[in-house]
Amino acid sequence: MLIRRATKNDLPQLAQIYLQVRQRTFTWIKAPQLADFQKETEGEQLLVAENEGRLCGFAAFYVPAAFVHLLIVAPDAQGQGIGRALLRQLQRGRRKPLRLKCVKSNHAALDFYAHLGFQIVKDNASAEPANFTLQATHAL
Repeated sequence: MLIRRATKNDLPQLAQIYLQVRQRTFTWIKAPQLADFQKETEGEQLLVAENEGRLCGFAAFYVPAAFVHLLIVAPDAQGQGIGRALLRQLQRGRRKPLRLKCVKSNHAALDFYAHLGFQIVKDNASAEPANFTLQATHAL
């Protein structure tokens, strides 16, 4: 598996992966669109995971705050270490621990992050949807 910075040529395929995952798991968003990808990732560093020449996931990262805005893995590529590899690459060489938000009802993602050593540092109960802010507690 190769983790690298996204190129302009990657963006259409990343938008497709984003839309597919968003339709399945971002149930609070009505009528998601391909154009949402560009809006949601503007001004962020994009890393992609490529496996055997196929893009299978990406991370959108806001560098100044060490904030992982999006960690998206194609449904047919989940459970293969892609999310972990993306997070490890993001953490490399950073002094600040990674932070991210996770919807409270996404138990699979919360278990994944806990397994990697992320801990809840804030309960955003009044957010829509309710979520937690998580922070890495050690190197991934």
